[in-house]
Amino acid sequence: EEIIMDSEKYEYKYLPSTKLYSKYTVSTLNHTEKEIPLTTEIFERITTIGTTYHKAMEFLDFNKTDEKTIKQQIAQMIQLNIITKDQSDLLKIEYLQKVLKSELFQIARQGQCLKEYGFTMYVPVNQVIENETSTDKILVQGVLDLVIKYNNEVYVVDYKYSNNSEEELTERYKKQLYL
Repeated sequence: EEIIMDSEKYEYKYLPSTKLYSKYTVSTLNHTEKEIPLTTEIFERITTIGTTYHKAMEFLDFNKTDEKTIKQQIAQMIQLNIITKDQSDLLKIEYLQKVLKSELFQIARQGQCLKEYGFTMYVPVNQVIENETSTDKILVQGVLDLVIKYNNEVYVVDYKYSNNSEEELTERYKKQLYL
């Protein structure tokens, strides 16, 4: 009877670790409760626009920055079923040109670019999940939109479609930036 009583009082010291998943995506870890709730319609529209720009950047030739060539590339994406005609109507050529003509993409044109670069890594859970004390390692999986290697430096690019300031985006995606 005493053994049974003792076993009822026993607390497994690793119990919090049993509630962790063995694998997380970067997107899952980046989710925050502070996000502003949007209506489903607005959320879907913003997501569609962001996804369309992301797809365009994935398939655009960074060396071709003039309006005519960008339009031709978008038409080819439609033909190849990468994006739809409706999605292409969401793209603003001047936005794409601004990005492609930026200093960062001048570097990209001179360096080596890896698009949609997948990675996995082990990270102590307390470094990526708030209020977590366990140092158990979890597997984190993600995809980098663009990696640029140039002059012994590496630039990691994550495309975002947003009206937020750089500071707001940095705060919102700090876990993602950390990884």
